[in-house]
Amino acid sequence: MNAVCGPTHIESLLAGKVSLHVEHFRPTSPARLVLVTVHGFGAYCGLYRHVAGALLARGIAVTQFDCRGHGRSQGRRGHVDRFDDYHEDLSLVVRRARELVPAVPWALMGHSLGGLIVLDHVLRRRSEPQPDRLVAVAPWLELKMKVSMPKRAAAEVFARLKSTLTMSNGLAAEDVSRSPEVVANFFRDPLVHHVATAGWFAGVLRTQAVVRAMAAQLQVPTLLLVAGQDRIVSSEATLAFAQAAGSMAEVRRYPALYHELFLEPEREQVVSDVADWL
Repeated sequence: MNAVCGPTHIESLLAGKVSLHVEHFRPTSPARLVLVTVHGFGAYCGLYRHVAGALLARGIAVTQFDCRGHGRSQGRRGHVDRFDDYHEDLSLVVRRARELVPAVPWALMGHSLGGLIVLDHVLRRRSEPQPDRLVAVAPWLELKMKVSMPKRAAAEVFARLKSTLTMSNGLAAEDVSRSPEVVANFFRDPLVHHVATAGWFAGVLRTQAVVRAMAAQLQVPTLLLVAGQDRIVSSEATLAFAQAAGSMAEVRRYPALYHELFLEPEREQVVSDVADWL
């Protein structure tokens, strides 16, 4: 797991006027499953090539991409005009992934903001093909880290007046992972960004409320991974979602782990658990 596995194919997909950086990992033997993954806010898919490599070894074809406004993809950093832009980009990537590996089951996986995106995708966009399985890793259904009332109020006001107003996202490196290497690289990595816009934040808050309210309508078998020491997203909100979703949701808890479950010292166990479940 320590070795970084490179993608077998990299391409750019045009989503409207935005070019998306997409990476495909394909096994040499026929794939058992196609998995499309969505990273968290401020991150990019290259941070998780070790995850794709480990899943690849289990016969799972993986497609990962940089969301618009992230990593090597185009778009204003930390901003979307509409939250549905994420869904349209995801639909485009899913179609491409399934085109490359047809006629096998497929799944979605998202971490943090990506977890919110994939859950919202299956709950609100049911006219589109539905995955056979879904994994939400520390999904961002509610914020745990404190946002001051003046900052929250300013975001709500500027979301209407100037949605592209940019501010720091307030994340602290030591809250992300217990790995010293991850903490050291958090502000050094030029592909990780640390800003958010007022319009983006308002859109996220609306989407979180919708997803929490629709939990009982979940129809895709879903694995929810919960970091027991998450300082960024609310684990309680994830557990409440799972309870409301009933038999469709299975929870796996990691009591000692921080938010970036795939970048923690115990990452090998986490990835193995996901592969077994898939």
